[in-house]
Amino acid sequence: MFRYQGTADDVTDNYICFGTDNKDDCLNNQNQYMYRIIGVTPEGRVKVIKKEALDEKISWADNYDDVEFPESNSFKAINGEKFLENPSYIPNEWKDKIYNSIWTYGNFDPSEVSKIGEELYQMETGKKGTTWNEKASSSDKDVQSTTVEYHRSPYFNQILYYKTYINEKWTKKFISKVSLMYLHDYYYSVSDTANCQSDDSDEMCQTGWMHLSQNDKGAPCTSEATMARRGLNTYPGWFDVFNVGEPGDIHTPVATEKLSIRPVFFLNNNIEISGSGTEADPYIIK
Repeated sequence: MFRYQGTADDVTDNYICFGTDNKDDCLNNQNQYMYRIIGVTPEGRVKVIKKEALDEKISWADNYDDVEFPESNSFKAINGEKFLENPSYIPNEWKDKIYNSIWTYGNFDPSEVSKIGEELYQMETGKKGTTWNEKASSSDKDVQSTTVEYHRSPYFNQILYYKTYINEKWTKKFISKVSLMYLHDYYYSVSDTANCQSDDSDEMCQTGWMHLSQNDKGAPCTSEATMARRGLNTYPGWFDVFNVGEPGDIHTPVATEKLSIRPVFFLNNNIEISGSGTEADPYIIK
């Protein structure tokens, strides 16, 4: 999958409106309609993230019970009345433009990294084109894609890859229209080698185009949730979730902490667009 990668100054051509086909309406109501393109699959399916966070902070869980992502408050909010079922964000006639995706999630405990062992696989690669629709139709030599799902550990300066079917402890699947960002969505929006660890964060992490501070100065919380949690109840009655902090680094707050959330989804691959993708002239879905 091609991914937009770089600082906010580098990546200025991945703005897209969703929920309205009127550019002025989109520009005047960015909290409702403006998104950023994360990347494009070889099939031409565009993955987007909402530019600004929802107006309300939301926790993963209300207590420390072992809550998996599809049962979390965050998941229910973005697939319910807080977003998908809220016509202010997603008018009914726009729901069919969102692809019903298979999402993979896991329970990753960095202290057990050695147990992954043979589950390390190659990363996907891609080259930058001039427009997202060019990337979608790139030849195999320009975009290489694998069937491997992967996560990057914020506690090890390496990238961990694993096949989705190998170990149920690490990977599970669900189907939905909307989710949150993967950890690797954030890392690869910065660079192939970004080191956004809690104690040793690259300066580039906060300046990356996807970081919340580059897109929403009025977010309800300066830290943003992802769809990843740490560990299978790492401690009895206690588990952490991964979030992207204000400085650009990754943290693992407790599941009851309320954070900003930005919905993520794939568009169906039969859409037509106009525009150049800049913030002033975003892509408009016809």
